[in-house]
Amino acid sequence: MKCFLFLVLLFTTQAWSPVVRNSFIPIDLERTLLQIKTNSIAGSGEWISFSAFTDNQFIGMLQVKFISHIRFYMYYCTSGGTDFTVEPGDEVDKTWTFQKTATALIVECNGVEVLNYKFSDGVNTKCASTWEGDILKKIKFNEADTASDSYQQKLP
Repeated sequence: MKCFLFLVLLFTTQAWSPVVRNSFIPIDLERTLLQIKTNSIAGSGEWISFSAFTDNQFIGMLQVKFISHIRFYMYYCTSGGTDFTVEPGDEVDKTWTFQKTATALIVECNGVEVLNYKFSDGVNTKCASTWEGDILKKIKFNEADTASDSYQQKLP
């Protein structure tokens, strides 16, 4: 029984890895959760910032900016940032979880769903046509990312 539990844990969670900017990370975000650890607070001006790609093409950028209140930015979808549906907590240490479905991006902060963004609600018609479907195959943390400390991939 102990061996089985170990194997389940081994294959459902990878170890936390330090964030290396400008390096591709293979991930199928439709089947795997991306978790990012930060220790940033509202008002710090820091960013979570990563670009998303198909196998060989840029899709867009996802960002969380820690301004006076924490806002979400998504390439082709938001204009000037979007407030989270639920304001992320005041804890300094946060674990952000990103999951993409065929039609939406779901974001959690410390286990609480803070955003369920439907691509069809984007301010630009390119939002749905760019992000919908099972297309995201790799990401790259950007130089602008000053908030992400470590990440892991995890099965839902």
